[in-house]
Amino acid sequence: MLCTSMTFYIHSSTKQPVYIRIFLAHVVLGPGTISPSENFNAERAAAKLRKAMKGIGTDERAIIDALVTHSNSQRQEIKRKYKSLYGRDLVEDIQSELGGNFEDLCVALLTPQIVFLADCLYDAVQGLGTDEKCIIEILCTHQNREIEEIKACFRQKYNKDLEEALISDTSGRFRHLVRALVAAERDETVEIDFERAERDAQRLFDGGVGQLGVDGELFTRILCSRSISQLQATFEAYERISGHSITAAIRSEFSGETKDTLLAIGKSITPVA
Repeated sequence: MLCTSMTFYIHSSTKQPVYIRIFLAHVVLGPGTISPSENFNAERAAAKLRKAMKGIGTDERAIIDALVTHSNSQRQEIKRKYKSLYGRDLVEDIQSELGGNFEDLCVALLTPQIVFLADCLYDAVQGLGTDEKCIIEILCTHQNREIEEIKACFRQKYNKDLEEALISDTSGRFRHLVRALVAAERDETVEIDFERAERDAQRLFDGGVGQLGVDGELFTRILCSRSISQLQATFEAYERISGHSITAAIRSEFSGETKDTLLAIGKSITPVA
């Protein structure tokens, strides 16, 4: 998962070679994770990277190939092997050879995932304004355990509490949503209570399009606490009751960051309406 500036870079940096732009598009706009290489060899990958940066010039294609064909955990092993083989820091070598957003992206790919996500959230609340899209993307797409790991990393690295940092930089209904998500208390059981799904679906309908105004707290409570499998059943029941999808209801009843957050949850569970 990468910052929105990287997405902008894909479209704006036409001076970059085509193969670099393809690489960026694959990583930033493609699937959120890169599958592990089945024929993984850390020593071979480290040697390929060293050769790509040794001497005059830099073989950017080789760097891309070494990074994009390995998962994050494999890239961490490559970093360690690079250090043991050559006594050099791979990230420092990357930084000395590359520049601009391409350098930033390669460094991001070599950063442990939890550390990178903690850094993104720190950047999201620093300075003027808040990067709500970054906050939404991270909190809506990770499990309880991962969010707890991000919180621990954030505290260790920045000596701050992540929840406090996010809450102090947000407001209104969006703040309540962020608080619910960062608490990492979503039910993660796989069993489905179909009667509860029917009740929740009716409550969501009654609290949304079924009345004047919308019960934002109700939507937050249900969408941020129920398990994924439970929400799938709830959304199916909602569509039977209302005649339209939960994402359509969210689009019509909410606005701003609250709408974006609820849609991110809804889209991760059910197809886009």
